[in-house]
Amino acid sequence: MGTATGAQHLCDFEYTPDCSPHAVLPFPCSMDWGTYTFSISDVDVTQVVFSPGATHLVVQFGVLDFDFDTLAYHLHLADAVVLSKSFSNTRIRLTPTTFPNGTGTVLAVCGVRYYQEVGGVKYLLNSKDSVGFGVVGVGL
Repeated sequence: MGTATGAQHLCDFEYTPDCSPHAVLPFPCSMDWGTYTFSISDVDVTQVVFSPGATHLVVQFGVLDFDFDTLAYHLHLADAVVLSKSFSNTRIRLTPTTFPNGTGTVLAVCGVRYYQEVGGVKYLLNSKDSVGFGVVGVGL
């Protein structure tokens, strides 16, 4: 996994083909490895693909420090961003609250989850097209 080809395979693999973050959020994205910040730009909520019945989309980002030899890992998460159908920001920036310390290969991962709000409470929609994740970058 320590090669550019291996990194590309990790990024190209469709872990959740029915709910790919790149399909749900079809906007330019970038990874700043110096700050471990994942940015999504030119966000237009009218272009976000909402699952049937969903009122909200939660975007989660993390940096997974993974040792492929020992299978030891640590996940460093950013605060999640909640998008409603009236979300007005055009840029999303996600930075973990803690940072990797070099245990292994550093993987940037993004996840999406759909929720339906009923009576002020958000309920997770649990179907194959309502939860997804993918590797959005590999630090080599």
